[in-house]
Amino acid sequence: MSAPGAAVVMNGGAWLTVEGRRVDVMYRDLNDVEHWWREAEAGRYQKQLLPFHVAGIPTYTVVGELAVGVVLIGELPHPTYPEALAAAAGSRWHIDASLSISYARAALDSRG
Repeated sequence: MSAPGAAVVMNGGAWLTVEGRRVDVMYRDLNDVEHWWREAEAGRYQKQLLPFHVAGIPTYTVVGELAVGVVLIGELPHPTYPEALAAAAGSRWHIDASLSISYARAALDSRG
């Protein structure tokens, strides 16, 4: 187990088939989730590389899972989307996308 806020957001999980239906079971360290929730509330997040996520995956993803997930045993809070994150994330994603497009355009232009 890593310290809260360490580089790994996705702790584990598996695809199961239950009565012919695929079910995504996720394992998350609640200390990590609480850390990234506090960061999201302050408008901060990191993007991490994860297969099949071309742009990276934001650390607030685990907070979103908590907000919409189904808790099988016990009780957990259901957070809402933090205002500070809404203000910060959109512009950062836009800047990152613009830089990636500019880089790709320059690479293509250099090859004619």
